[in-house]
Amino acid sequence: MSNTFSQHSLFKKKPKIATKSDLINNHINTHGDKIIVDIPLLQIVIQPQVRRHFDKEKIIQLAQDIQQKGLIHPITVMKHPKESETYLLLIGGNRLNAAHYLNWETIPSIVKEYNSNTAQNEILQLAENMHRMNLNPIELAEAVMRIKEQTGYTLTKLAKILGRNLDSLKQYSRINKLSESEKKYHIEQKSTKNDILSYLANRELIQPKEVNNALFDTTKTNPYDHLSNHELTQKIHEAESFLKVAKKLIKKDKIYRTINDDKHKNNK
Repeated sequence: MSNTFSQHSLFKKKPKIATKSDLINNHINTHGDKIIVDIPLLQIVIQPQVRRHFDKEKIIQLAQDIQQKGLIHPITVMKHPKESETYLLLIGGNRLNAAHYLNWETIPSIVKEYNSNTAQNEILQLAENMHRMNLNPIELAEAVMRIKEQTGYTLTKLAKILGRNLDSLKQYSRINKLSESEKKYHIEQKSTKNDILSYLANRELIQPKEVNNALFDTTKTNPYDHLSNHELTQKIHEAESFLKVAKKLIKKDKIYRTINDDKHKNNK
């Protein structure tokens, strides 16, 4: 009986709570990622994200929107594997930057256990950003192909995991084949996915023409373009003289062959 009572939650020794951090840790340990807790901004470390480029104007706009309406969606972090009271940002880079812009001390967060699988973490980030449609298509394309390479997944399997259709991921695969300078240009121009696909379509139409023009230019090249009229006239005379000699030689050869053939027949 005593053992039964000792196992009941009412009789279990409560963890000592002396600071706000103790309270946060107690909530996380008790409820896991089922609750939202306020995490100090200074305790959140930003690790490499799917998003590589942050638009300062968009962050300011988001900060103003949050100031008016409040933060509707909490960010998602995970526990640091080695440092206590430290968290790694998983989802919500723009929201975290907006909170810094507003000089918040804490931000509502969902806390998950640490996961060392980079590909799985990027899949979570990618799915979130694809749902919100707030990531530029170049970063999306790079993330899709990076995850594909890390996991060995086919585009078909990755499409199912991300909840996207296969054609959409094939388009991102095409976008990822742009050169670094082309990618930089489209990021700076804030090109949409359709803008980039249109650019690729036009480029594919132009490239064959450029190849044909190059071949055409080759056939137009004349090794005698640099010669004067006098020199060209000399070349014509030389060519005519050569043709006369060649014709005579061919005619002579034919006569010689005919005589030999006749001799061969007579010998039989």
